[in-house]
Amino acid sequence: MYFAHILTNRSHSLYLPQEARDDVARLVSTHQRTKTSREMTPFRRQVDFWLLCLGVALADDLQPREGAPATWGYKFVDTREVQLPNEVYNLLAVVAFEQLEHDAERIDDPAQIVDVANRLAGAACPRVLTEVTSRELRHSPLDKALALARSALR
Repeated sequence: MYFAHILTNRSHSLYLPQEARDDVARLVSTHQRTKTSREMTPFRRQVDFWLLCLGVALADDLQPREGAPATWGYKFVDTREVQLPNEVYNLLAVVAFEQLEHDAERIDDPAQIVDVANRLAGAACPRVLTEVTSRELRHSPLDKALALARSALR
Protein backbone atom coordinates (compact mmCIF):
# COMPACT_ATOMS: atom_id res chain seq x y z
CA MET A 1 0.00 0.00 0.00
CA TYR A 2 2.95 2.31 0.71
CA PHE A 3 4.25 2.35 -2.86
CA ALA A 4 0.75 2.69 -4.30
CA HIS A 5 0.34 5.78 -2.15
CA ILE A 6 3.66 7.43 -3.04
CA LEU A 7 3.29 6.66 -6.75
CA THR A 8 -0.23 8.06 -7.01
CA ASN A 9 0.03 10.88 -4.47
CA ARG A 10 1.60 13.07 -7.17
CA SER A 11 1.41 12.78 -10.93
CA HIS A 12 4.25 10.94 -12.63
CA SER A 13 4.07 10.53 -16.39
CA LEU A 14 4.15 7.16 -18.09
CA TYR A 15 5.84 7.05 -21.49
CA LEU A 16 6.12 4.83 -24.52
CA PRO A 17 8.49 5.40 -27.46
CA GLN A 18 7.32 8.11 -29.86
CA GLU A 19 8.05 5.93 -32.89
CA ALA A 20 5.59 3.32 -31.56
CA ARG A 21 2.66 5.69 -31.01
CA ASP A 22 0.59 4.74 -34.08
CA ASP A 23 1.24 1.01 -33.72
CA VAL A 24 0.28 1.07 -30.05
CA ALA A 25 -2.89 3.03 -30.83
CA ARG A 26 -3.97 0.34 -33.30
CA LEU A 27 -3.66 -2.28 -30.55
CA VAL A 28 -5.58 -0.37 -27.87
CA SER A 29 -9.37 -0.64 -27.89
CA THR A 30 -9.98 2.77 -26.29
CA HIS A 31 -8.34 4.39 -29.33
CA GLN A 32 -10.67 2.78 -31.87
CA ARG A 33 -13.50 4.86 -33.31
CA THR A 34 -15.47 1.80 -34.31
CA LYS A 35 -16.08 -1.35 -32.34
CA THR A 36 -13.30 -3.82 -33.03
CA SER A 37 -12.79 -7.32 -31.73
CA ARG A 38 -10.68 -8.01 -28.68
CA GLU A 39 -8.60 -10.31 -30.89
CA MET A 40 -7.48 -7.36 -33.01
CA THR A 41 -7.16 -4.82 -30.18
CA PRO A 42 -5.92 -6.93 -27.26
CA PHE A 43 -5.19 -4.03 -24.90
CA ARG A 44 -7.96 -2.06 -23.25
CA ARG A 45 -5.60 0.77 -22.24
CA GLN A 46 -2.12 1.91 -23.21
CA VAL A 47 -1.01 1.21 -19.65
CA ASP A 48 -1.83 -2.47 -20.24
CA PHE A 49 0.50 -2.48 -23.24
CA TRP A 50 3.12 -0.62 -21.14
CA LEU A 51 2.86 -3.29 -18.43
CA LEU A 52 3.42 -6.10 -20.96
CA CYS A 53 6.49 -4.23 -22.20
CA LEU A 54 7.76 -3.94 -18.64
CA GLY A 55 7.22 -7.68 -18.08
CA VAL A 56 9.05 -8.57 -21.28
CA ALA A 57 11.94 -6.29 -20.32
CA LEU A 58 12.23 -8.07 -16.98
CA ALA A 59 11.90 -11.55 -18.50
CA ASP A 60 14.51 -10.80 -21.17
CA ASP A 61 16.79 -9.03 -18.65
CA LEU A 62 16.93 -5.94 -20.85
CA GLN A 63 18.82 -2.84 -19.87
CA PRO A 64 16.69 0.31 -19.50
CA ARG A 65 16.50 2.55 -22.55
CA GLU A 66 19.00 5.39 -22.41
CA GLY A 67 17.94 8.98 -21.80
CA ALA A 68 15.03 10.66 -20.12
CA PRO A 69 11.68 9.29 -21.34
CA ALA A 70 10.51 12.79 -22.27
CA THR A 71 13.29 12.94 -24.89
CA TRP A 72 12.36 9.73 -26.74
CA GLY A 73 8.77 9.10 -25.78
CA TYR A 74 5.25 10.36 -25.61
CA LYS A 75 3.33 10.70 -22.38
CA PHE A 76 0.13 8.67 -22.45
CA VAL A 77 -1.09 8.94 -18.84
CA ASP A 78 -0.14 10.10 -15.36
CA THR A 79 0.00 7.79 -12.37
CA ARG A 80 -2.85 9.71 -10.71
CA GLU A 81 -5.12 9.04 -13.69
CA VAL A 82 -4.71 5.27 -13.88
CA GLN A 83 -5.92 2.50 -11.59
CA LEU A 84 -3.49 -0.37 -11.08
CA PRO A 85 -3.46 -3.18 -8.51
CA ASN A 86 -1.31 -2.49 -5.45
CA GLU A 87 0.89 -5.44 -6.43
CA VAL A 88 1.93 -3.58 -9.59
CA TYR A 89 3.13 -0.61 -7.56
CA ASN A 90 5.08 -2.97 -5.30
CA LEU A 91 6.62 -4.63 -8.36
CA LEU A 92 7.67 -1.24 -9.74
CA ALA A 93 9.42 -0.48 -6.45
CA VAL A 94 11.23 -3.85 -6.39
CA VAL A 95 12.36 -3.42 -10.00
CA ALA A 96 13.57 0.12 -9.31
CA PHE A 97 15.37 -1.01 -6.15
CA GLU A 98 17.36 -3.52 -8.23
CA GLN A 99 18.05 -1.04 -11.04
CA LEU A 100 19.02 1.71 -8.61
CA GLU A 101 21.63 -0.60 -7.07
CA HIS A 102 19.78 -1.12 -3.78
CA ASP A 103 19.92 2.57 -2.84
CA ALA A 104 17.21 2.90 -0.19
CA GLU A 105 17.08 6.70 -0.43
CA ARG A 106 16.45 6.68 -4.17
CA ILE A 107 13.69 4.09 -3.84
CA ASP A 108 11.67 6.56 -1.74
CA ASP A 109 11.64 8.92 -4.73
CA PRO A 110 8.59 7.99 -6.82
CA ALA A 111 9.95 9.90 -9.82
CA GLN A 112 12.96 7.56 -9.93
CA ILE A 113 10.74 4.46 -9.63
CA VAL A 114 8.60 5.61 -12.56
CA ASP A 115 11.65 6.65 -14.58
CA VAL A 116 13.15 3.15 -14.30
CA ALA A 117 9.84 1.54 -15.28
CA ASN A 118 9.41 3.88 -18.25
CA ARG A 119 12.93 3.19 -19.52
CA LEU A 120 12.48 -0.59 -19.17
CA ALA A 121 9.11 -0.50 -20.96
CA GLY A 122 10.71 1.66 -23.65
CA ALA A 123 13.50 -0.87 -24.12
CA ALA A 124 11.07 -3.77 -24.66
CA CYS A 125 8.49 -1.92 -26.73
CA PRO A 126 10.05 -2.68 -30.15
CA ARG A 127 10.15 -6.41 -29.40
CA VAL A 128 6.59 -6.46 -28.11
CA LEU A 129 5.35 -4.63 -31.20
CA THR A 130 7.26 -6.97 -33.49
CA GLU A 131 5.80 -10.02 -31.77
CA VAL A 132 2.23 -8.77 -31.50
CA THR A 133 1.99 -7.35 -35.01
CA SER A 134 3.83 -10.09 -36.89
CA ARG A 135 2.18 -11.28 -40.08
CA GLU A 136 1.44 -14.78 -38.79
CA LEU A 137 -2.03 -15.27 -40.25
CA ARG A 138 -3.20 -18.06 -38.00
CA HIS A 139 -2.91 -15.96 -34.85
CA SER A 140 -4.54 -12.70 -33.89
CA PRO A 141 -2.73 -9.90 -32.03
CA LEU A 142 -4.46 -11.15 -28.86
CA ASP A 143 -3.08 -14.67 -29.38
CA LYS A 144 0.38 -13.22 -29.94
CA ALA A 145 0.19 -10.96 -26.87
CA LEU A 146 -0.89 -13.88 -24.69
CA ALA A 147 1.89 -16.08 -26.07
CA LEU A 148 4.43 -13.35 -25.37
CA ALA A 149 3.12 -12.93 -21.81
CA ARG A 150 3.30 -16.69 -21.25
CA SER A 151 6.88 -16.80 -22.52
CA ALA A 152 7.82 -13.97 -20.14
CA LEU A 153 6.58 -16.06 -17.20
CA ARG A 154 9.07 -18.86 -17.85
